[in-house]
Amino acid sequence: AAIDDATSFNPDTLVRGVLFGDPTVDTIQGRLQRVVTQGFAGAGSITRLFQIGIRVGENDRLEFDEERFREVYANSPTSVEDLFVQADTGLGAVLQETIDAMTRDFDGVLARKDQLLSDQQEGLNDRIDSLSTLLASKRKRLEAQFANLESTMAALQDQQGSLSVLSQLQ
Repeated sequence: AAIDDATSFNPDTLVRGVLFGDPTVDTIQGRLQRVVTQGFAGAGSITRLFQIGIRVGENDRLEFDEERFREVYANSPTSVEDLFVQADTGLGAVLQETIDAMTRDFDGVLARKDQLLSDQQEGLNDRIDSLSTLLASKRKRLEAQFANLESTMAALQDQQGSLSVLSQLQ
């Protein structure tokens, strides 16, 4: 639900979630979905989660068929357990490895996204500084032009006053 909210877009109001269109979310969802749908070695005859009643359903939500799970577990409890806990190849190990790869500090998906956002923020801050300098110089130039126009207007008004006086003398 949190991912749905963050990646949503409402075409009526044009309101979009903060992560709308962000490929990082798709990458993470795709990797997690592959873990859930892949085969697992070393668990005997049960190699996929759908065999025990776990599958990806509507809107990429995990669905659990408890009846199917109980039936398979009753027939092959060791295979079901191995599917989850088999060292290196069970769901637990594969899921842990996948999450670790996405969250590693130096090259994980999230670390790379964080670095990208930091670089973008730095670039935007540099742009803001540059525009602020440019605006300050334009403001100074416009203020100088305004002051010149004011003094020119004052001189013209003095001349107009003098001309009025001269025209009245004649």
